[in-house]
Amino acid sequence: MKLSLKIPTLFLLGFSFFSPVKALAEQPFLAQTPLEVSGQPLPWQVVTSTEGKYVVDLPGTPTEQTSTSTLLERDLRWHMGAVTLPAMNDTDLFEYYLVAYADVPRSLRYEFSQRELLEAAAASIVNDIHDQQLNDTLVIEEIAFQGLPAQLLTAQGLGQYLVATLSLTGDRFYLLLAIDDDQANFEHFFNSLSLVP
Repeated sequence: MKLSLKIPTLFLLGFSFFSPVKALAEQPFLAQTPLEVSGQPLPWQVVTSTEGKYVVDLPGTPTEQTSTSTLLERDLRWHMGAVTLPAMNDTDLFEYYLVAYADVPRSLRYEFSQRELLEAAAASIVNDIHDQQLNDTLVIEEIAFQGLPAQLLTAQGLGQYLVATLSLTGDRFYLLLAIDDDQANFEHFFNSLSLVP
C-alpha cells in the first residue's frame, strides 16, 4: 500500500452530522511496556464523516486526503483524515492520529474470507512502516473491535508507541492509527469511534 501522507518515522495510512450508534468494543491495549500518563490532555474535537459513516474524536482539525493502494491485486481507495501535533520539546514528542476507510471491491468480498482480507490488508500496512525499530517490535493480534472482526497492530520505537486497529464491516475497512506516549489519549481516541448506519 503506497500512501503519500508522510510523518517523521512512518509512511502510513473523511465529515457531517448524524447520531452515532455505540457498539461494544474491546479496548486496544499495547502488548509491550505499559504507557505512562503525561497528564496533558489533547484538544479533542468531534469529527463526523457522512461518506465514511463514522464519528470519532481527533485532537484537531484533520487533514483530508485520498490514496490508492493494492490489495490482493485489486485497487483500494483510502479516504483519510489525520492530525499531527508537533513535538514541543525533547520530552513531549509528536502525536499522530489517523482515521481512514476504504470500500472493499465486490470481487474480493466473494473471493476471500473476512479473515483473509484483514490479514492481507494488515500485511500491506506493515509493509509501509519504514522504521526498523517499529518493525522489530510490531505485534499483530486478531481482536473484535466495535463488534467487528479486526487486527490490532502495536509497536514501539523512538519513545513513542504505535497502536492501530484495522476492522472490516463486510464491505468496508476502517483503520484507526495513533502514535503517542500517553495511554489516556489512546483510550480516548479508540473509544470515541462510532459507526453510523
